[in-house]
Amino acid sequence: MRDQPLPLRILRWIVILVLALALSFAILRIAVQDDSATDAPGSAGTTGRTTAAPGADSSATLLRDGNAVVTVPDDRAARQVRRLAAALGAEDRPAVRAAGQAVVIVVRPRAAGVVARVGDQRLGVRSAADPALRTFLADGLGG
Repeated sequence: MRDQPLPLRILRWIVILVLALALSFAILRIAVQDDSATDAPGSAGTTGRTTAAPGADSSATLLRDGNAVVTVPDDRAARQVRRLAAALGAEDRPAVRAAGQAVVIVVRPRAAGVVARVGDQRLGVRSAADPALRTFLADGLGG
């Protein structure tokens, strides 16, 4: 290795560094990527919290099927929306979701408030306790 010219040795180290960075990036990406089997939109997992928002395709599919997607900023708001969904008979269960009558809750910690979407309609409120949210979901889901 010492008998190789300096530019080749430098090039070898640059290639090794680039490969190491690419491998590190790939490992990091795999580590933070959401597992769709365990963290599907609306799945409670072990914490009772949806950690990942549905992707654009998932939200579009849920909304097209008639379901409501409600984005909340924290677990407290998620519990309030979950109770509201139960009162409306719109809990996020497979049969209810398949019928297009589910309220799918997505927790986004940086969200400024609660945003509900049904079809092409959208409602933003400060709190999940806002009566307008109940009315919006009931009307949007046909209840």
